[in-house]
Amino acid sequence: MAKRTERSAELGKPPLRRAAQRRATTSGVLDALGLSWADGAPADAELYRTVAETATDPIVTIDDAGVILFANRAAERTFGHAREALLGQPLTIVMPADVRDRQRQSIQRRIRMGKRRLPQEAFEMTGLHRDGRSIPLEVSFGHFTQGRRHLFAGIMRDLTGRRRTERRLAVQYAATRSLAESATLREATRRILQAIGETLGCLVGAIWTVDRARQELRCVEQWHARSASVRAFEAMSRRIALAKGEGLPGRVWADGEPVWIPDVVDDPNFPRIATARREGLHAGFAFPIRLGGEVLGVVEFFSREIEQPDHELLQMTEAVGSQIGQFMERRRVEEAARELLAREQAARTAAEAAERRAAFLAEAERLLASSLDFETTLSTLAALAVPDLADWCSVDVLEVDGSIRRIAVAHVDPMKADLARKVRGYPSDPAGRHPRTRVLRTGRAELFPDITEDGLAAVAGSPEHFEVMRQLGYRSCMIVPLVARGRSFGALTFVTAESGRRYGQVDLSLAQELAARAALAVDNARLYREAQEALTQAERANRAKDEFLATVSHELRTPLSAVLLWTRLMARGSLDEGKKARALDLIERNAKLQAQLVEDLLDVSRIISGKLHLEVRPMDLAAVVEAALDAIRPAADAKAIRMDSSLAPGAEYVAGDPSRLQQVIWNLLSNAIKFTPKGGRVDVDLRRAESHVELTVRDTGEGISAEFLPHIFERFRQADSTSTRAHGGLGLGLGIVRHLVELHGGTVRAESPGRGGGSTFVVSLPLPAVRGPFARPEATAAPELSLDELPALDGVRVLVVDDQPDARAALALILQQRQASVTAVGSVTEAVDVFAHEPPDVLLSDIAMPGEDGFSLIRRVRGLPGGRNVPAAALTAFASRDDRMRVLLAGYQTYLMKPVEPAELVAVIANLAGRTGAR
Repeated sequence: MAKRTERSAELGKPPLRRAAQRRATTSGVLDALGLSWADGAPADAELYRTVAETATDPIVTIDDAGVILFANRAAERTFGHAREALLGQPLTIVMPADVRDRQRQSIQRRIRMGKRRLPQEAFEMTGLHRDGRSIPLEVSFGHFTQGRRHLFAGIMRDLTGRRRTERRLAVQYAATRSLAESATLREATRRILQAIGETLGCLVGAIWTVDRARQELRCVEQWHARSASVRAFEAMSRRIALAKGEGLPGRVWADGEPVWIPDVVDDPNFPRIATARREGLHAGFAFPIRLGGEVLGVVEFFSREIEQPDHELLQMTEAVGSQIGQFMERRRVEEAARELLAREQAARTAAEAAERRAAFLAEAERLLASSLDFETTLSTLAALAVPDLADWCSVDVLEVDGSIRRIAVAHVDPMKADLARKVRGYPSDPAGRHPRTRVLRTGRAELFPDITEDGLAAVAGSPEHFEVMRQLGYRSCMIVPLVARGRSFGALTFVTAESGRRYGQVDLSLAQELAARAALAVDNARLYREAQEALTQAERANRAKDEFLATVSHELRTPLSAVLLWTRLMARGSLDEGKKARALDLIERNAKLQAQLVEDLLDVSRIISGKLHLEVRPMDLAAVVEAALDAIRPAADAKAIRMDSSLAPGAEYVAGDPSRLQQVIWNLLSNAIKFTPKGGRVDVDLRRAESHVELTVRDTGEGISAEFLPHIFERFRQADSTSTRAHGGLGLGLGIVRHLVELHGGTVRAESPGRGGGSTFVVSLPLPAVRGPFARPEATAAPELSLDELPALDGVRVLVVDDQPDARAALALILQQRQASVTAVGSVTEAVDVFAHEPPDVLLSDIAMPGEDGFSLIRRVRGLPGGRNVPAAALTAFASRDDRMRVLLAGYQTYLMKPVEPAELVAVIANLAGRTGAR
């Protein structure tokens, strides 16, 4: 497209000469031209005029001032001016402004040089049409004189047609060459836009393709001249989508034919009109990219000039569009073939990789299953990963305390294996900077395709650590967790170095699969080990149970045998009064021993079931210690054991359950007395240690072996559980001590240098934050009341309900000795019948009975007219706080713990019957 210039303002200037002068000058010029034409020979001016008028190229004559003296008809057709309008005007009327000065300089130069003949070589210049468009010209000028005047004759050939032909050929050549030299469609579209745009002198070009699914055109490629500034126009082209028939590309798509718009800013069907106007775009044309009868896309170009359609160019672009369409189809077929080949090759590669992966995992599974020791399993795993998956591999496991332990390292270079093992010795990572720590915490794998020295420095725990990692030559790394049953227990680290291999997602997937199988194998190994340990513990527990049952049987039978023996002796009447008193004392002492054994068993049951509760309040621990010392002193004196105590002031106040802490101290002291030989020593020390109170019980007894010391506080465990043991007991006391102390928030520990070295037990209890009123311990050996000192029960009707005949008879006998009227029955039904005939004054019922229990009885009694207000007491062997609350809430006024003391029984019945005060 040629450049556009404004029409010369010189058209409005008045002619330089009058018409008569113009005609005379023209005639003289023709005569002179005739002479010059024949090189001085006479010539017919009319013949010359005929030749000039019939010439197809413009012929003009000018003077040395550049004024047009003659112009033929061809000049009129070429420049659009009437011949009469040209005569007397300067020659610059048919020249653009940029070439006028050059033309004047050329005339003056020819005058100075005196050239008379037409030049042998023509030159090209740009002419100006009346409508302002440029005309490419080929010009030949000759210089001659007429008298003293210098005249010039010029022949001008319009090159527009030739230029258009050349331009069309250049465009076709450029398009063909661009397609031939392009390997891809994208490269071809860029080259075509540039080649056509630069050849035609366009400002901007674009390629639009058809989106079949959405039925719209989208701009996919753009080009602009280096000097152009059309960002807004290009941005809008990329942004919009055009429907069929919309805009310049849409019209080409709809018609399937090229379209030329002389000025797009005057076209109503041009959506980008405002942007084109702002950026100075005018003429535009577009042609289709075709394949057969289908339009695949549209190519468009724009320039700054207003230009009329070049139909021959548009016709030629149809051929170019077909070439592009064929190229697109050819490249599509080639690309499809390449993609098919690539898919086949990828499928083959994937199949081979899958086969290698399956073989690798199968071998891994075989090796992982070869051992049931998890550390051996993980070491095998590290060795398997090198070199197939990594240049070196490490395995780390998470310990119970949260620390990380490295258990295996394998390196493709044995010389560097020791260097890799050094990494485990560097500082821990509490801040979690190292990726391995994150993997263990989150349970998610991390991939590092490329590792830099900066990355190593960021995770190094020290300069030495960094130097070791740098020497190992990290290139790429994967860290995957070992997860079993939803818990991360370790991590596998795979590193490439010398091989230069770069890890990707496929490698990470393989590593995760390997880690999953390894985790399963390790978990199986752990489960096997735990099962073996559980079996061992079960066997040990079974032996302990058998030993415990044997011990319980022995400990219960021993006092029971004494009771039965002395009871039979008394029944025969073979004992005198002194021996009878001794027999009663022995029977009572052994019965109390049995009751204590049962109480210990109940405490253990409460501990195991979690039903042992404390009644915590501020208390004086020193007073509890003194009371326990007083209670145990007779036993110590019997063995001539010296007991010393040191109770430091300020250490006596704690928060606790007085009765339970008294039980703790009594158990420790009785244990010390039991295992200390005659003439030994037991020391008790109570002192304050920072925020705790420490109670120490130290003896000079048998001591504890190193093998048994870790198990000293375990229930049912005894250092000697054989039938020949020197000391009795169930092995429950120290277990109860530990649990009671821990319930108070404290700790207890045992120390002993070994057999014969004595033992030391240290109880540590926290001090209370706030002091308050302190409870004193209950007396451990309160004097017992005799039955004679209690109120008489004469006239009191008591109903005793117990399914055990012996217990029922004993209860009735004790109450009858205090003159009570007793009715004893063995079931709830019988008791209800008694209430129906003669309601008693007091009800005494056992709780645990077959069929209907004591709870059922009290409910039924309270529903009877005569039983609603009868006071009732319950007999129970269930001694927990929950059990006591349940008894009271059921409707009983009080309860008695089995085995019941006769005096306590009489006192409770008397209280319920309203008989208070001793007789």
